[in-house]
Amino acid sequence: MFEAQFTKKAFLAYFSKKFILAFLIAGVSAISIAAYIGIRTTSPSPPPSFGCQPGWHEFIAGTDDNFALPTEPAFPSPGLQLFLTTQYPNTPYGRVFDESTTPDVENKILGHTFTGVAPDPTKENIAEATLEFRIRPTIENSQLAGIPATDFVSLYFMGNNGNQLASGWTRQIGLDIVYNVPGLVSGQWSIGRPAELIQLDLDALPNADGSTTNLLSSFNAAGFLDFFVHNDTTVDYAKLRVRHECIPPPPIRVPVDLESACTRDIWACTPWSACSAAGEQTRVCTLSADCPSVETPKPVEGQACTPLIRVPVDDRGPAVEACAESGQSCGPGTSCCQGLECTAAGICQTPPPPQKPTDLKAEKALQNSTFHYGGQGSFSILVENVGSKAAASPITLTDELPPGLTYLSFSDPYSSYWSCTASGQKITCVYNGTDISPGGFLPALIIKVRIATIDTFPAATGDQVENCATVEYPNDTNSANDRDCVTAIITPN
Repeated sequence: MFEAQFTKKAFLAYFSKKFILAFLIAGVSAISIAAYIGIRTTSPSPPPSFGCQPGWHEFIAGTDDNFALPTEPAFPSPGLQLFLTTQYPNTPYGRVFDESTTPDVENKILGHTFTGVAPDPTKENIAEATLEFRIRPTIENSQLAGIPATDFVSLYFMGNNGNQLASGWTRQIGLDIVYNVPGLVSGQWSIGRPAELIQLDLDALPNADGSTTNLLSSFNAAGFLDFFVHNDTTVDYAKLRVRHECIPPPPIRVPVDLESACTRDIWACTPWSACSAAGEQTRVCTLSADCPSVETPKPVEGQACTPLIRVPVDDRGPAVEACAESGQSCGPGTSCCQGLECTAAGICQTPPPPQKPTDLKAEKALQNSTFHYGGQGSFSILVENVGSKAAASPITLTDELPPGLTYLSFSDPYSSYWSCTASGQKITCVYNGTDISPGGFLPALIIKVRIATIDTFPAATGDQVENCATVEYPNDTNSANDRDCVTAIITPN
């Protein structure tokens, strides 16, 4: 992508000679050429390579044509492609701008990387940035019409290996009806509603809890922006606007030789010698700067002193306590040597490595809102990584069913990584899949149960039961959010 604006005359002369002929030979229209270039700037200054170019610059992907065909391509970076392939193995990326509902694009992600937007960090920086895009919901299976989508928008900074260079931002588009979490737009994101024009400030991206996220420092450091929309949503176009600010050069300091009038001679004296046994100290003074207009007396070079009285000193240090080596016994009066710790069994050993700051959070909800005596019900369970390090499989989830509920089956609608077994009232499910990045979720897990008749429920439970799920992970650093419970109201048919 280009980083600056040529003058109109220079643009026409250069591209008419170098590119337009090649595009026409390939069968691409002049309108398509302008759509694919997708850049303009409000600054009249020369290109950034010739110095600072302050002002607003626009980078456009797709064409602002209200979803009119033909489609326009999207260009995800290799790092973004690798990330989407790894993170969403069952949902292909590759949706292009204006691509709408057809059987071959079901559950398809649009990804695009804005490149060439970072200025020369020694001369300028990005002071403001906004992202504008138009979207509308797309649901391929007509039987799903009216069911709200769970699509979301993400802004990331992905390295060449698909790794995150800095923290990004993700927000669901419509209302999450399971957890009642608001989205970017009001209401549910489902087929039939009109298109929405979304405008975001990268220094104040809105979060669901009312807080904001500032990505400007990460944007300046990375020099590019990864944008993707998941996964039943059509995107008309995306426009990134950035404002560059010049960084003033450091001041040039010129040494100035100021010559002042002298007022005295300057004598340089050596330190005083040690006090002799006779009680005398001496030093040598020499004239280092002679001021012609004055005569400064020479400092004294001898003085009386008091000889030091030497007292015998016991320089022996305290006794060094013997320490126990690895594998030796320890306890009261016996400490382990440096780098070892005393175990509960009273043996010195190397301490285990510190745990990674991984924090998995369990979230449980009712899959269907009505539970009837003698019928069936379902619970949905989500596991989120709210820590700062990725979590690797296997990850275990347990669900203790209360009296009156019997395990029937489990389902894993978004992947094939879950497996579940039941022993009595205890259900144990194990996830064996890709790592969960910070801020990421495991695929949703659904547990289906049979509800006992009204006569077999314990008398103390009445017409409601509580069901809890617990996530278990060896390196989890916060047990307070490992368990989540939900209450189901049991009613007659």
